[in-house]
Amino acid sequence: MSADKGRFTTHCCLSHARETDVRALVVFGPKQTIAQQRTKSPFLLRCYDCVMRQGRRRFFIGSGLAWLLSRVTPSRAAAQRSSALADATLKAFVDVLIPADEITPSASALGVERQLLTVAKATRAYQRLLEQGLDWLNTQSQASFGGNFPELSEGKREAIVRQAAAAAYNTLPRVFFVRTRADAFSFYYSRPESCRGIAYYRGPPQPMGFMDYAKPPRKQR
Repeated sequence: MSADKGRFTTHCCLSHARETDVRALVVFGPKQTIAQQRTKSPFLLRCYDCVMRQGRRRFFIGSGLAWLLSRVTPSRAAAQRSSALADATLKAFVDVLIPADEITPSASALGVERQLLTVAKATRAYQRLLEQGLDWLNTQSQASFGGNFPELSEGKREAIVRQAAAAAYNTLPRVFFVRTRADAFSFYYSRPESCRGIAYYRGPPQPMGFMDYAKPPRKQR
């Protein structure tokens, strides 16, 4: 570093070297003068233009990241809450269709709602039907009873499902009810646990089949 009539040449930053007026330099370090800094490494000095340019760049990058986080984080949290509500609503819905009794378990106890979701993952139209139907259940529940479907009592849930069953033909609630009820019953009664409540029925015929097919019918007691 060399001084010449108040001007000197120094590496003002790591990226380039230039001849810079002393007044255009920013000295990093508290209460230190230009003369004191001249005895140290030239990299302690930064040209004013470079400092401002880097500062503006950091400001804009930081502002952009903050804006993105403000949009992405709430959206992701909202999506997670929506997904959790939909899962709880579907579970409560299938249990209204097939509740538990003294002998047989409820639909959700046998994972019927998970089987419906598996079908929805493979069929986009079925997925839309579930999404819109579950949203309808919650909307009707809020309008009628001031809470989402899973939060309602058993009697109030049944009242909402009856509205869907009584809706006009080919409307969203009616199609949702008819289709999901048929699939729920199909999945439920394919499980051996569901057959305990059926009198004189020992379970589905497969894979063993009716081994006593050649014998005369048994007399009912």
